[in-house]
Amino acid sequence: MSSTAAIRTSPSIWVTGIANLLAGDKQCEWAVWFKSHFQNFARIPRSNDAVTWQLNHTALLQRTVARLISEGYTVTTENQNWFGLAGSVGTLSGKPDIIAVRDGDGLIVDTKTGTPRAADRVQVMLYMWAVPKCLLQFRGVRFDGRVVYGTGELWMPGDEVDATFIGRARNTIRAVADGQRARKVPSFNECRFCPITEADCPERLVLDGSSGVRGETDEF
Repeated sequence: MSSTAAIRTSPSIWVTGIANLLAGDKQCEWAVWFKSHFQNFARIPRSNDAVTWQLNHTALLQRTVARLISEGYTVTTENQNWFGLAGSVGTLSGKPDIIAVRDGDGLIVDTKTGTPRAADRVQVMLYMWAVPKCLLQFRGVRFDGRVVYGTGELWMPGDEVDATFIGRARNTIRAVADGQRARKVPSFNECRFCPITEADCPERLVLDGSSGVRGETDEF
């Protein structure tokens, strides 16, 4: 199996990867580094579960947009919200699900159909920091954040994006862009959702229903 990966001219770092590392939901720095530095690499095919997730996510997104519009917000979604925040070491890229503005106040919303994770909150906070810096139509807008789940909502006031948070975000971005400190952490929980194939990551763990880590048993 040979790699098809092509190196990027400059690192393109996706917000979700930084959010996972900052929150500690993922530990494999190398996977974020690889996806930031390479493109056109072979990917693990999407499963039926991924298709179901996409359908459920779209439905939740549409319901949330309809509610915000009924509350008087002007709303843009997904591809309309793509941004690239340029820095000296590369570009931080993202695509918030929803950006909503009403009477000069802004709200950034991400919709999640899965189990709540710490990275969900951090992802929206990264959007709250980056969007007013690089999308001209939102310059000067003060943003609060919200994560909408199928079972409830999580709010983040704008002042949570403080100097400490921004400093940690910048340090993580620099570490990913550099790559010298990128640590590879193969594990079942890391690898099962990672799109990088064995062609680029020979250490990738591939487990099926009949294999896994087995040792001695005990009498507990």
